Amino acid sequence: MKEKETITHSEIQTWLICRRRHEFAYRHQIRGVERPGYGSLEFGSDVHGWMGRLHGGEDKKSVLGDIADKYADNGENDSNILKYNGLASGYVLTYTCSLRFVEVEKVFSISVDAITNLGGRIDGIVVSPYGYSIYELKTTSHFGEAFITALRQSRKTHIYRLGAKGLRYDVHGIT
Repeated sequence: MKEKETITHSEIQTWLICRRRHEFAYRHQIRGVERPGYGSLEFGSDVHGWMGRLHGGEDKKSVLGDIADKYADNGENDSNILKYNGLASGYVLTYTCSLRFVEVEKVFSISVDAITNLGGRIDGIVVSPYGYSIYELKTTSHFGEAFITALRQSRKTHIYRLGAKGLRYDVHGIT
């Protein structure tokens, strides 16, 4: 019997934007040209790594020290470096101070039909007196209620809610 194919939000998004790009990337495994430098993609990967280390029990001070080292002044007055340092430190302090995480970087795969699974990785699942919520790490130009509204309307967070349900978490919202 053929193994079920797993599709992710990224694959769905690529298909919706450009079917030819989807074919090259997901059917022929041909990816785009790598961008030089450090940007939002690299920053996101770093943040996910630091959050995973914290969830694994590593000391907050150690992780904050690594963040400081990563973004240490390199002689260039780069406002992006200051922004990344502040955002990364803020994520760590939020994680360690105000939220009770039960899962971080949780992989899921749920059956859609006889030949397809829907899969992905949930940034985090937090618990409060009100129940479980999905924690979504994002950098955005939206703040406050506009950010929450964008998350609630996101196809990705709807997929994550299905994934959390498949993991036996009855989530009530997005944090």
